[in-house]
Amino acid sequence: MAPVPDDILVRRVLAGDKEAFQPLMERHAGLVYAAIYGVLSLRAKEGDVALELMGDTFLTAYESLGTLHRRDRVGPWLYRIAQRKAVDLARKSHW
Repeated sequence: MAPVPDDILVRRVLAGDKEAFQPLMERHAGLVYAAIYGVLSLRAKEGDVALELMGDTFLTAYESLGTLHRRDRVGPWLYRIAQRKAVDLARKSHW
């Protein structure tokens, strides 16, 4: 069975199906982690920071999913959210 496309999952979430967000998180977790890692150059011992930022990224995305104009572009949108969060953290903590 083929995976459900991102745009359909987004539509389902916006229609009230909260569980439809889980496949989006699973599908794009690697991309989100790469965005965070790329900004912060995390070491293994700092993995908790990456996980925390990933959770924060997905929470922000879930809460603002209605602002996503191109529902077929969830990956790049999540990547930008993650990058901004990592840059903000780097600025605040002089990473």
